[in-house]
Amino acid sequence: MSSSAAFTICTKSYLPRARALADTFLANTDGWEFFIGLVDAPLGPDEPALPAGVTVVPAGTLGLQALDEMALRYNVVELCTALKPTYFRKLFEDHPDIQRLHYLDPDIMVYGRLEVLDEGLSAAAIQLTPHHLSPIPLDGAFPNEPLALNHGVFNLGYLGLRRSASAFHLLEWWEERMRELCVIDLREGLFVDQLWFNLVPIYFPDTLVLRHPGANVAYWNLHERRLTEGSEVVFQGASHPLLFFHFSGYSPRRPLELTRLPVRIGVLEQAALGGMLLYYARRLNSHQWERLEAIESEYAARRRKHLVSTQKRSLWKGLVRGARGAVPESIKRLLRP
Repeated sequence: MSSSAAFTICTKSYLPRARALADTFLANTDGWEFFIGLVDAPLGPDEPALPAGVTVVPAGTLGLQALDEMALRYNVVELCTALKPTYFRKLFEDHPDIQRLHYLDPDIMVYGRLEVLDEGLSAAAIQLTPHHLSPIPLDGAFPNEPLALNHGVFNLGYLGLRRSASAFHLLEWWEERMRELCVIDLREGLFVDQLWFNLVPIYFPDTLVLRHPGANVAYWNLHERRLTEGSEVVFQGASHPLLFFHFSGYSPRRPLELTRLPVRIGVLEQAALGGMLLYYARRLNSHQWERLEAIESEYAARRRKHLVSTQKRSLWKGLVRGARGAVPESIKRLLRP
């Protein structure tokens, strides 16, 4: 196996996205292995087949004692994010030949050769991509700089680590914070793992900020990067190969709408973008997106049942106390935990 590899994390409902990512990743690397961290029940025999070179690693195999408790406390986005450092650690431990390991969000497609990602890790131990590379005008349009200040300077849809003492130190620090503080609570200054990573270049000096304009292109930086029909990105007058595009917030139900959020740049402003969106929608549909999208993950179902049971128990106790035991039988049947 190659000394470089990559992985993503998803539930079964996101497998069509992960499959599109895996297909394009394998087509743009030579001998790299790709892993899918499945935060769900193990795949059954009737599940869609994955391409050769892809290995599924169920969350239940992580050996994480806190997993069940985290699954009851976190929603599915928070849980998948919280398991990122644990997946990094497990893949490094289980595959000692892997020297460079890259994480990619499942809603990414690869368009260019990814050896450039390894180049950055030839000296650095940690590699990050910022949301944007140049100042944004204070013109009231969205996305804007406060978006990065509120959600993180770096987009953790990508992260690269080189096997090193510094990377393992990062994983230890990161994993500890993900146990209880991987939440979406902007009032408390928390947005899953992204705001934590504002501190990483300070705590870990061997961190590289990857400034390649073709890396992690998405709705939040299209105002500074123009896509071309030839899978290139024009940034400040120079052309660069498009490495990977992040379809964050995209749904095939709205095939020509990049995201439901307001954006500076859409399909009317960049002709190449419309073709990319339609092609991505076709790829997802070919991987049974419509059928799989409705599947509730095992951990989400467990959490939902736990929350309903907890709410019923709370209502039951309050009702019994207030009514001094004189509760109609029909209400008892409805609320009894």
